[in-house]
Amino acid sequence: MDNDDKYFKEFYPNFFTVYKPEQAVSDLFKKESGKILKKLAKQYNFTPYDTIDADTIDGGIISKSTKMVFPPPRDSCGLISLKLGNDGGGGGHWAAWVYLQGNKHLHLYDSMMNSGSSNFVDTFKKILRNTFPGATVSQAPCTSCSRLKGVRIKSETRQPTGGFVYGESEIILDAIRIKDFLSATNYERITGYKSQHQYCFAEAMMFLEDVMSGNVKRRCSTPRVALEQIKKYIVEKLKPLYPKRNFDDFLKIYNPATKRINSI
Repeated sequence: MDNDDKYFKEFYPNFFTVYKPEQAVSDLFKKESGKILKKLAKQYNFTPYDTIDADTIDGGIISKSTKMVFPPPRDSCGLISLKLGNDGGGGGHWAAWVYLQGNKHLHLYDSMMNSGSSNFVDTFKKILRNTFPGATVSQAPCTSCSRLKGVRIKSETRQPTGGFVYGESEIILDAIRIKDFLSATNYERITGYKSQHQYCFAEAMMFLEDVMSGNVKRRCSTPRVALEQIKKYIVEKLKPLYPKRNFDDFLKIYNPATKRINSI
């Protein structure tokens, strides 16, 4: 158990109980993401592409994927995994892309986008243009493609912060040093529903499934609703692959207002 875990277990035991199993389940979903996407693509007659892996190092972008022909010959889709390297403290972010026949561009979806804005949109666009030379990349959702209308609402973002809490390490280190509770502001930043939602990889997959299936019902009204939806989605996709595994500990969220654990 590292110092962060020891701190939260002592001062916020319910929060610790909720977040402790999350990394293992997240890693499992990422590991199986290719298999999950292939199954969905087969069901809806799409061509799935391998995940595009890329790193940002010293402000530059290094893509590990080979170049692909644009346009694809049929409806196609894929995921992008971006590791932030020394630019982001070793973290990462995921996005999705989809190509629909009859369009002249790729559609990029980033769950952090709000009215078309995200810290990573330009980076993801560069990665796609590098992977598909000559491609034009548009942000999704957009009104230029009738098959994307209503899948997501442009004025609403499912993951406003991407689960990133800037300065988190320093905040926790300071709390450990003084052996005290977090300030009200830092408590909300670290334990709130927005920061609990660190499932960009699953949001990307869910968007692709909704585009392929034509589902326009999976929307959210609050960060808590989005968090509950995505955790259920992750288990929905993993349970058939791991039928004997118990995901009950993962199907919980921490209520920062009451400091209690809520099952979902």
